[in-house]
Amino acid sequence: DVLFYLEHPLRIRVLQAQIEAGLWRRNGEATMLGQAHVYRKPYYSNETVALDTLALQVGAVLVDPRSLLLTLRHRFDLDTWQSFATVPDSDFDTAAMLVMQERFLHLVLTIACNRTAVGSECPIRAQIIHWLCVGPLKFSELLRMLSIDMQMNRTREVEGILALVAERQADASASGSRGAAGAAGSR
Repeated sequence: DVLFYLEHPLRIRVLQAQIEAGLWRRNGEATMLGQAHVYRKPYYSNETVALDTLALQVGAVLVDPRSLLLTLRHRFDLDTWQSFATVPDSDFDTAAMLVMQERFLHLVLTIACNRTAVGSECPIRAQIIHWLCVGPLKFSELLRMLSIDMQMNRTREVEGILALVAERQADASASGSRGAAGAAGSR
């Protein structure tokens, strides 16, 4: 059964959601947050998040969509979420329930829409595009926004990616600076 093979990446995503919702406080919140951070850290994301997403996407193609959605809802403990029940049967408080619902919907959208190529330079490129979508940034600001692992000796790589995905604009406030990467002109 394909759902058996989806169980491991799905449990990891549910654990991530539970940690974000604060449901693991009794087990040492700092330890759990540390584990969640390592899993999502861009440096490791090609080996963790990207491969788990790919496994879930492949499974979604092979499994009946209704069965997959019911399994996802059950794993996130949202069985009564869409039933409009007046009293939720869940052990979550309202804030935790909202986080679980958000992470559930995010996972469904990720499975359906994420087209990241596993094993490519995409972690840096994706981070650059995401930051530039928020608004224009100076080159130094953009480097600061990237994760520590991506800042290390990668200035030329970042410049190359910027040349492909954005238009650079001269910075009027400081002469001689490297300019700004404009999100409005991103390609």
